[in-house]
Amino acid sequence: MPLATEITLPKEVRPEFPDKCISCHSKPDSEIKIIQNSSNPLLAFFIPLIMLFGCSRVKVPICRKCKKGFLLQRWSREIILIIIALVVVFFVSPYFGEWSSLSKKLAVGGIALVAIIPIIIVEFIWPRVFSTTAWANSVEYEFAERDYALEFYKLNEEKVIQSDVDDV
Repeated sequence: MPLATEITLPKEVRPEFPDKCISCHSKPDSEIKIIQNSSNPLLAFFIPLIMLFGCSRVKVPICRKCKKGFLLQRWSREIILIIIALVVVFFVSPYFGEWSSLSKKLAVGGIALVAIIPIIIVEFIWPRVFSTTAWANSVEYEFAERDYALEFYKLNEEKVIQSDVDDV
């Protein structure tokens, strides 16, 4: 069971957020736009150009002092994941030179996936303050703080498809 609290809404719904900073829960004086992509992550791993399609944005309340830390947490994990995958691909690919193109991609992709397992474990144990995962017809809003997630749930209750929030 992940340590983040997830609330799923239909993709076309514009969610309402509590009037609190997503990070420190004080009165927000700014907002941040989160880009969510509904492309299949496994398919996007093998064909990165697919990530350019299927994007939507959501505005999240945040205070100016928390913005830098939020962006650092959000992008540093993404960048580390990409760097690990690229390093593995760069160093492992020559060992599969004689293989067919598809076999080589599958083998190198599998090794890269194994190499990023530590990042997946970090995401599971120490979830981001806030994150989204977009699917074809829905978006999962993931909150590290259960109380904030509960407030979000109550504001969007009639639109919720699925939720980790119980005893509401």
